[in-house]
Amino acid sequence: MLAQLASIELIESDHVFHTRGPGPAGELARRAADAADRLRLPQLRAQALVQVAAYRAAGGDTAGAAEVLASTGPGESGANPFRGFATAMGALLEHDLRRALEEMDPTVPLVRGDRGIVLLAPVGLWVLLRTAADDRAAEARAQLTAVSGGLSRTIRASLDYADAVAAGRSGRPADAVAI
Repeated sequence: MLAQLASIELIESDHVFHTRGPGPAGELARRAADAADRLRLPQLRAQALVQVAAYRAAGGDTAGAAEVLASTGPGESGANPFRGFATAMGALLEHDLRRALEEMDPTVPLVRGDRGIVLLAPVGLWVLLRTAADDRAAEARAQLTAVSGGLSRTIRASLDYADAVAAGRSGRPADAVAI
């Protein structure tokens, strides 16, 4: 039961990230990590710490994010979209879309097979980055939209934003504004 509460805090932290920002989201994720540590749940702890790192990175603390990621240890999966988000954020803050994609790409191969991952906002960011960098955007979108059962609102918003970027890039500014 306590593990479920820690998991719920992680889910809530993603929502809080979009509604209140990275600071409050990081606090929730940190509480989940601490609870998972007390309960001796290493996988849940690692996921929570990766989310703490992602929120630190989104707040501009890329050094703090790297430190938290290092604390997750070797057992934490590299195929975690929040890990990609955390490591890509430094590149984004430097306006380096290509490097951000290099960081995100290894973290999203499980999108088709894991319904839980499809709901996570960093997956939407990956599609938006692909579109902004003009790098296999249609392929990324197809991977994401092929998953049955729908997508979260934050991912739908990322897809809409990507559509607007594509419309603007193709010389259709009115369509970009309308989206």
